[in-house]
Amino acid sequence: MELIFALFLGILIGILTGLTPGIHSNLAASVITAYLSISQSFNTLSIAVMIISMGVVHSITDILPSIFLGMPDSEKIMTALPSHKMLMEGNGLEAINLAVIGTFIGTIISLITLPLTILFFSYSYYKLHPFIGPILLVLITILIMKEKNKIKSLSILIITGLLGIFVFRLNISEPLLPMLSGLFGVSALVIGYTANVKVPKQKQSINNVEKKHIIVPSLISLIMGIISAFLPGMGPSQIAALGSSFMKNMTEKGFIVLSSALSTINLIAGIAAFYALGKSRSGIIVAVQTFVTKINIYDTLIISFAILAAAGIASIITIFTAKKAADIIPKIPYKKISLGIIIFVTLLVSIISGPLGLLILLTSTSLGIITQLKEIPKQHMMGCILFPVILFFIGITA
Repeated sequence: MELIFALFLGILIGILTGLTPGIHSNLAASVITAYLSISQSFNTLSIAVMIISMGVVHSITDILPSIFLGMPDSEKIMTALPSHKMLMEGNGLEAINLAVIGTFIGTIISLITLPLTILFFSYSYYKLHPFIGPILLVLITILIMKEKNKIKSLSILIITGLLGIFVFRLNISEPLLPMLSGLFGVSALVIGYTANVKVPKQKQSINNVEKKHIIVPSLISLIMGIISAFLPGMGPSQIAALGSSFMKNMTEKGFIVLSSALSTINLIAGIAAFYALGKSRSGIIVAVQTFVTKINIYDTLIISFAILAAAGIASIITIFTAKKAADIIPKIPYKKISLGIIIFVTLLVSIISGPLGLLILLTSTSLGIITQLKEIPKQHMMGCILFPVILFFIGITA
C-alpha cells in the first residue's frame, strides 16, 4: 500500500510540476528530497518510486507548456521548435499527440531493453570513462560542422559555456533554474511578446499517425538515449540534433517523436547506470541517491512497473488536458500569457536563487534573445552544461 501511495503521490506531483511553466524536474526532485529528509515517512524503495514516477510524469506533461506556452526546458527545446510551427498552423493537438506517442513508446522500448542497457554500462563505462571528455569534444565538433553558420554557432556555444562555468562557481540555490529558464524559456517569451504573436484556433481533429513517423525515430531514439545517459552534459536536445543529422528524409513529425522519446529513454537509461555503476546521470537519480545507495533486481522491477504505470496515466492526462487547453489558449491574448509566465518565473528565481539568480536570469535571457534573433540553433546554448562537464572529465575543476 505504501508503494502504491508513493506512486500516485509521485504522479500527482509530476502533473503539477509538469504543467507549471519554468519548473524543471530537477527542481521538483530537490524539493521532494528536502521534504522527505525532514518527514522520514517512507521507506527507501517507496521514495525511489515516488521520485522516479514524478520525473516520468513531469517529462510527459511538460509537453503542454513547452508547445502551448512556448516555455520549454532544455530537454524539450528540440521538440518545441517543430511543434511550435505546427501550433501556429493550427495543428497543436497533433504535435502534442506525436510527442506523447514518442515519450510512451520510448518508455516501453527502454524498459524492454533495460537488461541490455545495464550490461552495456557494466562492461563499457569504466573502459570508456577516460575518453568521455574527448568524445564530447568530437560530438560538439560534429554538431558545429553541420551548421551553415559555423562561426555564429561556435560563438554562442563558447559564450554560454563560459556562462555555465561562471554560474557553477557561484554559491546559489538551484543555479540551473535561472540559467536554463533564461536561455530557453523567458527569451522566447520576450520575443513572442514584442512580436505580438497570436495563437490561431486549433483543429480538434488529429490526423492518423503514419508508421514512418514512429518506427524508425523510436528505434534511433533508443540508441541515442543510451548515448545521452552515458555522456554527461550531452542532453536529449543535442542527441536529437545529432541523431537526426544522420537520418535522411527525417520529417518534422518524425523528429517530434524522436526528440520526445529521448527524454524518457534518457531517464530510464540513467536508472540502468545507477543499477550497474551506482552513479547518477540526472537530477532525478541524484535525488534518489540521497536515500538509496544501491538498488537490486527486485527494486528495479518495482521501479519499472511504476514507470510504466506513471507513463500510461500521464499520457492519458496530457492528451485530455491538451484538448481542453486547445480551446482556451487561442482565446487568451498571447501577450498576457507571456507576461504572466515571465513574471512568475522571475518571482520563482528571486525566491529560490536570490539576487544573483536574477542577474543570471537577465544575462541568460539576453543571450537567448540574441541566439534566436541571429537564427542560431538553440541546442548550442547547452554549452552552459557541456563546458563544465568537459572540464571535469579532462581533470580541470570548472
